[in-house]
Amino acid sequence: MSKYNITIETINKEAFPFTATGQIGDKPFELQTIMYSGRPIWKTKEHGMLPCPTEMSAFSRGERSAIAAWAKKVEGDESLVGQSSQLASATGAGKPRGNQKVTELQNELEALRALVSQLTSAEDSDADLIDHVDEESFEEDSAE
Repeated sequence: MSKYNITIETINKEAFPFTATGQIGDKPFELQTIMYSGRPIWKTKEHGMLPCPTEMSAFSRGERSAIAAWAKKVEGDESLVGQSSQLASATGAGKPRGNQKVTELQNELEALRALVSQLTSAEDSDADLIDHVDEESFEEDSAE
């Protein structure tokens, strides 16, 4: 369960930078993404600054970090918009971690197994055909 009660009320992912609004406890906040190491990350926008220096912020470092983490979750699963981070965490709402990747890998494994099976049976068929052709050639050579 999240230490903070965070709610993302709106999220806009139509154009970069993404934006969101919400509240932590009873304090409202605005968020915006910035590019960091080639990927978008969420930052709290305060006093017209993105990011606002910690000493000027109305939020602690822990609150800012928790807000960004919850925004990232909501970005990935918009059904969490309007839900409390505490309630969603307690009820297991949102996407299960890793299950989608496991399913993708299992499907890929099955496809590879089918391909190996096809290749193996094709090799067996080719070997039978080669054996048959060799026997016919041997019989023809012997008859002469």
